[in-house]
Amino acid sequence: MSKRKYVLIGIMLMVFFVIGYFNISLTSLPTTFVNVFKDNLTNEEKFEQVNRIEIRQGGIVTEDFDYIAPENDSVLTLDNEDEIYQILNSDLRIYNGGRIEDNTNSVFYLFIRFEDGAEQQYKIAKEYIVVSLPNNYKKYKVLDDNNELYDYLKSLYNE
Repeated sequence: MSKRKYVLIGIMLMVFFVIGYFNISLTSLPTTFVNVFKDNLTNEEKFEQVNRIEIRQGGIVTEDFDYIAPENDSVLTLDNEDEIYQILNSDLRIYNGGRIEDNTNSVFYLFIRFEDGAEQQYKIAKEYIVVSLPNNYKKYKVLDDNNELYDYLKSLYNE
């Protein structure tokens, strides 16, 4: 093989390594939290059938992997229609892919309960959102500089 072919193969291997290492998706486009919520609705569930949202504050994992329990371990329940739609209609821009840098900050767990007893679960952090699915989960990186959803949940616990 000529030197040119080796250089071309080397460049291709570097591109594949970068795509794999940084978890770059060539098919995924940015979306919003409300679109992800709507995409995860089943045939039986409808956006209007959300009965309530339960919020739990998660602990903090330090860089040494020590767990610090949350100061307030109470469960907040939102059953007011306006508060529910404020959370669910969030236009927070997120991306299914990319490398999530910060996995040690505090998190909030959202349990969205429907009238028929079904539920959806979300883990909301400053830098990412995790959607719990029946057999696995999806991680979304937050693209906005200010994660309005996380800040709103944090303000509920500070009241």
